[in-house]
Amino acid sequence: MLDHGTSPLSLQVDDFLNSLINYEKENIPEMVTKAVQPYLDNPEFDPDFIRSKSTAAAGLCAWVINIIRYDAISILLSYATCIFGSGRLCELKFCKV
Repeated sequence: MLDHGTSPLSLQVDDFLNSLINYEKENIPEMVTKAVQPYLDNPEFDPDFIRSKSTAAAGLCAWVINIIRYDAISILLSYATCIFGSGRLCELKFCKV
């Protein structure tokens, strides 16, 4: 039941923000990273540039950039751990051995 100060729109915003906070960044499907790549390649997809239009959009832009960076670094660290931790190359979801 909604209290008098809570609108359905604010609940949707809260749900959206929670979905960003709880995004499963450890398992980003490759199709997602490929789908956002054209945006990442666009020089105007930059939080500082976008901030002049909308601070909310700039925050979302920064979130996307950082989640994809996290994924790339996570993959590299997993690969390095696999190679150097075990002394051999193992098969991971991103390795084509």
